[in-house]
Amino acid sequence: MKLDKRIKRGKKPLTPLDLEKAYEFIGKICLFSNYASYFENFDLVDPRADFYQLCSINEKDENDSPFRGIGLFSMHGNFRYCLPAEWIKLKELKYRVNSTEQCLNDLKEVKNE
Repeated sequence: MKLDKRIKRGKKPLTPLDLEKAYEFIGKICLFSNYASYFENFDLVDPRADFYQLCSINEKDENDSPFRGIGLFSMHGNFRYCLPAEWIKLKELKYRVNSTEQCLNDLKEVKNE
């Protein structure tokens, strides 16, 4: 698979085989998908809507989608692939998230409402 050039060199989406590594990203902002092809072209990615906080990992997920993400507007789901936002050159996206810290602050505000 050829990854989008905005993914930092040497990084790739985490898969169900990378769960041990993924635990260090719980609570951090990530880009999720159930399809590997999603990470080939970020021209269609809208960082304002497509980034979620990794809130948990279900190692026993029967659908092979262990990554659970929650969004700013209470959207959530289980996903097969997880790419930490810090592994993406965010400034090169057409629309970018303010910062990881800002997203986390926004998530905390939404949870407290």
